[in-house]
Amino acid sequence: MIKATNDPNGSAPRTADDGVLDVVVVGAGAAGLNAALLSERARRKVVVLDAGEPRNAPAAHMYGFLSRDGLAAAFAINTDLLDEDVDHAVEQRRAAVAGDGR
Repeated sequence: MIKATNDPNGSAPRTADDGVLDVVVVGAGAAGLNAALLSERARRKVVVLDAGEPRNAPAAHMYGFLSRDGLAAAFAINTDLLDEDVDHAVEQRRAAVAGDGR
């Protein structure tokens, strides 16, 4: 988690235009989207980085994810699944994350 705040309790609400991120989630798979959702519910400013190329090809469906059992994994990425609760605070960006060769 990346946190930047002047509030010692870390509870100051963020605005979309202050340029400060509390959480950077790498990957918009089931775990990443759930992390983004829970972080936003904790009043954190979140960005989700995803390359847009699903890496969970063998997983035809996801179960127990945001109460949507049987949901196709690609559906979660390509729809407005997060819009209902977190559109105002979670930003999605298309990006690829690579190792540094170590």
